Amino acid sequence: TAERRARIEDSFAQSPRTYLAYKIPPGSTRDTEALALLAGILYDGASSRLNQKLVKETEVAVGVGGALDPRRGPGLLMMVLQPAPGRDEAALLKVYDDVLAQIQTQGISATDLERARTRVRLARAMTLQQSMQRATLLGEFETKFGGAENANQRSAWLESITADDVKRVASVFLKPERRSILTVATGGSGSPVLKAGATPPGATVSSVER
Repeated sequence: TAERRARIEDSFAQSPRTYLAYKIPPGSTRDTEALALLAGILYDGASSRLNQKLVKETEVAVGVGGALDPRRGPGLLMMVLQPAPGRDEAALLKVYDDVLAQIQTQGISATDLERARTRVRLARAMTLQQSMQRATLLGEFETKFGGAENANQRSAWLESITADDVKRVASVFLKPERRSILTVATGGSGSPVLKAGATPPGATVSSVER
């Protein structure tokens, strides 16, 4: 398996975007909780690693975001980067990859871990205040993740995640060969047009609140 790339020219797009999607394990595994914490550290809030490095320090982007999509089978961790005017995608992805590499080689601090864990706890607690959201969650676990009773298991898993777990899932699941990159460019006419992207060297073209 190799990194996959594609490009869309969209006349309706107000600005260019770069989307990255990584294949992750089924949502019924402990690693999903480690990935939820990693996702928060990467893109959730002004203090996130990607916002600090891409938006504030290097100014190669004007915005970052993402979503975790756990499923019965393999799921997705998705991120979106909005390049700053005059910055090309290669420079943007270089800084992005440097942020990932730092976590993969050096790991995260205990402070980063607890901050991310607190944000996930809070987001989930706020969601569960609504009866409809509680019912949706239980239904999701019943049909996709082995039974409604397993909704409680994720809380235990969340509390058990260590900084080493976050470093490990970053190294295992956020590798270039596990990702697809979609470039959305402005311009063109009519409906969006999908084009095969440039093949990178060595490659061939072939939700946190859950």
